[in-house]
Amino acid sequence: MTTPARALVVDSHLHVWSSTSKFAPGKEPPANLGDAVASAEAFAAACQESGVDSALIVQPINYLFDHTYVAGVLKDNKDRYRGMALADPSQPAKAAAEALRAACATAPNLWTGVRFNPYLWPEQSRSGAWLADDVGTSLADVCAELKLPIGVMAFGGFSPLVPSIEALCARGDVDVVIDHWGFPRAEPGAAPSSALKFDDKAFAVRDSAWEMSFK
Repeated sequence: MTTPARALVVDSHLHVWSSTSKFAPGKEPPANLGDAVASAEAFAAACQESGVDSALIVQPINYLFDHTYVAGVLKDNKDRYRGMALADPSQPAKAAAEALRAACATAPNLWTGVRFNPYLWPEQSRSGAWLADDVGTSLADVCAELKLPIGVMAFGGFSPLVPSIEALCARGDVDVVIDHWGFPRAEPGAAPSSALKFDDKAFAVRDSAWEMSFK
């Protein structure tokens, strides 16, 4: 009898950073998450120890929109890693789109998704259209152009984001993934199953951060 091949083990969501690249002001990691724990080298060692074959590295907030460090890690490990870039919605629509294109050009074909962090939108924009406002629409246009899914970081509650997520899904030209499904599950007073009304092939959830559901 032939022994079946081992299933590929993929870490679908992680961050790496290093003090060798300058952190954004005020975004320095805590002392217990230094290079010995969070660097690309530390992650590679952990992968070898744990039998992880490949991974999706999400641009960490520590660097905000400077994708240089993660892009270098991706280019050095083309056969193992892919990346998720971080959109900058703090700029006007055209500038935000140009910045996202530039970020994705740092490691061509190795960025395979774009994170929309709702709480990087200006405070006055965090209602109504929100992720699908003029800036979000411009960013989504770039995602559609580059064929990159949008990952929504819904850590502050899922319900307020529903209208804008529905609007993004309705476009029909870009996929939407809810990052860390454990975060919206932990939303007080909200039914986690509310998301299931999205009867749309463009909608998916990333099954992670379940620890948040038990806090």
